Amino acid sequence: MSTYCGYYTKNDKANDEKITDMIEVTKQNDSDICDKYITCNLKFASINQNISSYKYKNNIYTICYTGNIFNKKELVRILKEHNIILDDKSDEKIILSLYALFNVDMLLMLNGTYSFVIFDKQNNKLLLVRDRLGVKPLYYTTTFCTTPSFIFSTSIKSILKHSDVKRVLDKKAFLEMMALGPAHTLGNTYFKDIFEIKPGHYGIFDFNTFNINEYKYWDLESKECNDTPKEAINKIKDLVIDATKMQISDKKDI
Repeated sequence: MSTYCGYYTKNDKANDEKITDMIEVTKQNDSDICDKYITCNLKFASINQNISSYKYKNNIYTICYTGNIFNKKELVRILKEHNIILDDKSDEKIILSLYALFNVDMLLMLNGTYSFVIFDKQNNKLLLVRDRLGVKPLYYTTTFCTTPSFIFSTSIKSILKHSDVKRVLDKKAFLEMMALGPAHTLGNTYFKDIFEIKPGHYGIFDFNTFNINEYKYWDLESKECNDTPKEAINKIKDLVIDATKMQISDKKDI
């Protein structure tokens, strides 16, 4: 899995060594390529070059991304209807283009497994997004050790590598693990003050207020089924076939 991480520091310049340490710990082998995006107070890093920028009107958007979008053809068609023709039809550029047009409303258009963070330069904020079922991870924390910092990553060990983050187990989460097995309350982790973006949610971190607020954009709905057993079987079969075709539509030699 491609990994990414980043952090924002409020009162000081972001340290290049810290972001290097954070991304290096996620590398699987020496052939992994590390990509970086750096401003004065904000740094992104990614394995396998999943950082991309997109300029739309007077704003510049930058994304850290991991995952797979299954309905790319549909999304490209929507962009074309709004006179946006992409030479680069990567997941990253499609997501950034949709965000520039529709803001967070574009999240309901996405079908796939993904997590990403978008830097919205003009509005001075970060958008942190996790897919509907939480297949791809995304963690974050805030620290006030040396200078106020907001830190995020697809890997907890990457966050723990930041020198300002304390390695303290969360007692409640530890008790949940002992009682329930490998489980914990959604939104929390086994480490104190390190949280996860919940499945089907997005977070907005505001640089000005130094606060993150989390919102739900999707939830699984239960509905009464009045189908006969045969009808239900056929519907489930059609859904599985449709989902499978969608996931392999961009693959070759299958």
